[in-house]
Amino acid sequence: MRKMPGKSLGTLRFLLILGNGFGLIVAIVGLISMLNFTFSEPIWFISNGTLTTQQWAGIFALISFILVGNIYYCSFIIHFVRTSDDATLINNRWIIALFSLSVGGFMTPYVLSQMPNIGVKSTIDPKFTISKGYGGNALIAGSLTIGLYFLMLNALKLPVQFDLVSQIVWIAFGIIILWGAINLMLFATPNAKTTWENKKGIYGLMNFIAVINTIYATFILLIQIILSILSIISIIAEMFDRRNGFFGAILTSMYGAMRIAMQLFIIYTINKTIKGLWSKQGEFEYGVYSNLAEKQRQYEMS
Repeated sequence: MRKMPGKSLGTLRFLLILGNGFGLIVAIVGLISMLNFTFSEPIWFISNGTLTTQQWAGIFALISFILVGNIYYCSFIIHFVRTSDDATLINNRWIIALFSLSVGGFMTPYVLSQMPNIGVKSTIDPKFTISKGYGGNALIAGSLTIGLYFLMLNALKLPVQFDLVSQIVWIAFGIIILWGAINLMLFATPNAKTTWENKKGIYGLMNFIAVINTIYATFILLIQIILSILSIISIIAEMFDRRNGFFGAILTSMYGAMRIAMQLFIIYTINKTIKGLWSKQGEFEYGVYSNLAEKQRQYEMS
C-alpha cells in the first residue's frame, strides 16, 4: 500500500489520539466546571432576569448532552484508533470522520485526510457500525443528561414540573434514550452481527432502523455544511471591514483565506462522508484537500 511522504500512519495515529484525548479532557473539564458553578452559585441563575430558572435548567440539559456526546465520541475514536490495524483504519476512516463531524470536530477529519489518497472500501459495515455508535451515545448521553437535569433542578431548589420547557426536556430526552435502547438491543447483542450479515430473522427491522440513522447522520452533516457556509460569509465580511486599516486588512485577508480554506475543507470532507454513507458497500475515495495545506503554508510564511 502506498504511503504518504512525511506522514507515517504511526504519526497520524498519535495525532488522532492526541487530538481526541484533548477533546475528551476539554469536555470533561467543561462538564465538571458547569456542575461546580451550578452548585456553588445557584443564586446567579435565580437572580438573572433574562431567563427563568426552568429555562436555565433546559439550557443546562442541552449543554450537558453535547458535552457527554463529545466525551463518548472522543472515547470511541480513541478506542478505534488504538485497536485497529492499518488497513482497517485506512479503509474505515470516514466512519471516524462521521462521528467527529457529528459534534463539530475539525482536527480528526483533517488528520484522516492525510492518510494515503486512495479509493477505499469499508471493511466494517457502515450502517451497522453507525447504528451501534449512535445507539450507545443516545442511551448513555441521554440517560446522563436526565440525571444531570435532576441535579440542576435540585441545585436551584426547583420541583419537578411539567411546564413547556420541562415537557420539551422530558419528551426529547425520553425519545433519545428510547432510540438508543432500541439501537443497542438490535445492534449490540452477541448475535447481532451474524443476523445482519446473513440477512435473516429481524434483519428487516434492523435495516429500517439503520436507514433512519443514516438519514439522521446525513441531516446532521448538512447542518454542518450550512454552518460552514455562514462562517465563510462572516469571514468575508470581516475581510472587507474598513476599520481594520491597511496593514490590518492585509493580515486579516491572509488569515481569512486560511479560515475560508478550513471551512471549505469541512464542506469537502462532509461531501465525501455523505457519499460514503450512501455508497454501495462503502466504496469511495477519501482524499487530501490540498487547498487547505497550501493556505496554511502561505499564512505561516507571511
